[in-house]
Amino acid sequence: LVYSYDALFRDPKEFVERIFLDLKSEPGFDLSDLPKPNHTAEQKREAGGWSQTPVLSKALHIKLADFYRSDVAGLQALVDFDVLSWLTPPS
Repeated sequence: LVYSYDALFRDPKEFVERIFLDLKSEPGFDLSDLPKPNHTAEQKREAGGWSQTPVLSKALHIKLADFYRSDVAGLQALVDFDVLSWLTPPS
């Protein structure tokens, strides 16, 4: 089973429901009480955990994406999960 951290952050309740559905099980607790994750880079910076949000330069991102392109494509084929966005540098 492969799940996206972004999906967890977007909607924790739906994320956990999906896991239990995939496992063909019932959670045994009230999912409406799930807290939203609070450890984004922006929140960590605001809390004083970082002086600035770490940023990968576009040039380095492109170099790493080129180097790992076949690995990322292979991972996507293996897990049937869209990860090709990892190869696109942030705007």
